[in-house]
Amino acid sequence: MKNHCCKIMKKSFLTIAAGGYLLAATITSCSVKEDRSVCPCLLDVDLLGAPAARAPFLTGLTQGNGVTYSEFQSPAEETFEVSRSRADVFACSIKDITRDRIENTVYRIPEGQQADSLWSFNGYAECAGETDYIKAELHKQFAAVDLEVIGMPENSQVSLEGEVNGMDLLTRTPVEGPYSLALSKGDDGHFHFTLPRQNPQSRISLYVNDGGGNVDFDLAGWIRAEGYDWDAADLDDIRITFNYQEMDVTVEIKDWNDTDQSTGVGDV
Repeated sequence: MKNHCCKIMKKSFLTIAAGGYLLAATITSCSVKEDRSVCPCLLDVDLLGAPAARAPFLTGLTQGNGVTYSEFQSPAEETFEVSRSRADVFACSIKDITRDRIENTVYRIPEGQQADSLWSFNGYAECAGETDYIKAELHKQFAAVDLEVIGMPENSQVSLEGEVNGMDLLTRTPVEGPYSLALSKGDDGHFHFTLPRQNPQSRISLYVNDGGGNVDFDLAGWIRAEGYDWDAADLDDIRITFNYQEMDVTVEIKDWNDTDQSTGVGDV
């Protein structure tokens, strides 16, 4: 019986080398005359189950020598040609994300800007044979927060400061850096914002300036005291009621399933 090695169609991806240079990575074919063991692995990354409303999507793959990206406009199954060694993979929805916020495997929030409604997956495939498969299920990487401040003087200014401004998509771990955001009231008179995944002990300060200078409140401490889990696969949403006159705080954790799957706006 003849041994048939893999026949591969040519396909191009965009690769970012470790030094940041753009490389054109073109798939090559494996001849039937070659030793079967030298054939590359065809890795299928399956995003077919992702909600279409959160498109477009971005997939990234690395085997330690840069990141290969594939961006697509609807849920799909993408095929990568890789060497026969472990491949680390991430996938994310970039519906509301400026593409340049992702550098190599790190998603960053520019200082002064709102955190995105980021949904992502991270995993790996051994790629030991001619084919391998990984199902990418996106998980919620943000907390939608509804903050109601009662008894605060009119024209008071409210803002946030923190020490996490991104996430490594390949490991789903928070990335430290300066984070700040000026808040404004919505039509309901509440402050609505999103927080990125945090380290359990990360600092998030809520500043209220009622004309007498900033007063610092421990927003992260309020959330932590309620037992919020920043390590959960899918982050829950948060509702906070803060009585500024009484200095009384109520925190309610909302199930992430209450989040609108297309807009990412929590049911808070």
